[in-house]
Amino acid sequence: MRVRHRPPHLATKKEIEFYKKSGVSDCKEGDVLWDAQGAKAKIAKAIKEGNLNIHKELAQKGLIGCASPIN
Repeated sequence: MRVRHRPPHLATKKEIEFYKKSGVSDCKEGDVLWDAQGAKAKIAKAIKEGNLNIHKELAQKGLIGCASPIN
């Protein structure tokens, strides 16, 4: 499985569903998805090693998530 990393961007419905299953329950349409520096490497390494729960672990540690833009 390849991991694709993108810079902060508006969340899609598919990504919101994925993040909710991963433990990031406050994401909603129009939010910006973000990850802490180094999260990309941790995700790639974990998936390569078979840890498919890495997104949930990073979310619980506050290393990935989403934020609502200020209106």
